[in-house]
Amino acid sequence: MGTVLRFIAALAISLAIAFAAGQMIATEFLITDEFAAVMLGHVIFGLVAIALFAVAYARARRPALFNWTALAVAALFAGLVLLPALTDAVRSQGTSPYNLDKNLEILLAMLLPGLLLVLIQWSLVRRRWLSLREPEGAYTGWPWITTVVAAVAVLSPPGLAILRSALRQSSTDWLREINLMLALGAGAVLAVAAVIECVIRVRMLRSRAVAASRALAPDAEKWQQVFGDDARSR
Repeated sequence: MGTVLRFIAALAISLAIAFAAGQMIATEFLITDEFAAVMLGHVIFGLVAIALFAVAYARARRPALFNWTALAVAALFAGLVLLPALTDAVRSQGTSPYNLDKNLEILLAMLLPGLLLVLIQWSLVRRRWLSLREPEGAYTGWPWITTVVAAVAVLSPPGLAILRSALRQSSTDWLREINLMLALGAGAVLAVAAVIECVIRVRMLRSRAVAASRALAPDAEKWQQVFGDDARSR
């Protein structure tokens, strides 16, 4: 029963964060009529994703299965979002079905919250599985600090304003080129920071594993003090 409640909580938390992120993007990009269709898509995708994670949870023998499941779910979602048929179906809900800038903004409103949804479900489900089997190993090398910083930077009003200016092809926006360079530069810096954080976390996990193995290994000096050389040789 506890596991079922954890899955329900993972679904609720992931949808709440996806809705919040989608609302921020919709407010900044003035997405109105299309917003209901986008959020409905997130609900359907969230249910499908948690069902796939439940299958992985039931069949998993190693935590790597959750990683592959998350990658497959994210790739499936990105592929569906980028399909022209789905894009046209979402755009048809609005008033500017042939506006390229509007299309890019809707894609952004679909992709970013959807990928956050997958990330949250993966983290919570994987952690639940590990906590029942390896309480000390319920950690991951994922760059969570960089992820939070990136999410705050992108979804903040200044970040969305820069992203909006970079995406829109407006001849009257004199800051578009500067904002585009800022967006690309920030993306590169975050990518490098994510790699560095991953390396640090992996090293910390390895050090923790080595320390745990040493704690479980027999202590030669204590063995000798208690039993003596003769007992140890036997």
